[in-house]
Amino acid sequence: MWPFKKKTKPTIHAAQSLQVEHAVIIYTGSPSVNIEQVHELSDSLRNILADQKLGELDGHEIAVSGSDAILYLYGPDARALYVQIEETLRSSEITKTGKAYLRFGDVSDANATEIRINVVDGLPDVH
Repeated sequence: MWPFKKKTKPTIHAAQSLQVEHAVIIYTGSPSVNIEQVHELSDSLRNILADQKLGELDGHEIAVSGSDAILYLYGPDARALYVQIEETLRSSEITKTGKAYLRFGDVSDANATEIRINVVDGLPDVH
């Protein structure tokens, strides 16, 4: 008999193992952006996501030329995530003419649905 118990793998609840990470990728539409504007928008989006428990803002990239920025948001429901941040995007100087890409499925899923939204036009009726 061994003196130590056999280690078992931690139990993963069914809901956790089935949760798929969706994405909302936002491209600014402003001809010039600065780091302060991106940080201000990032803070606003983080607060919305935290308050609503919808996901997270994973970070951003800014072109060296300052001509564009990209923000990366992830959560279990891309549509719900976008609905909550849409007004903030429409009111921001750097994203009101931008685009958002919604991915309804994990990055490893080649069949996941993706849509592109012009922020000014709003979210189309997609199920």
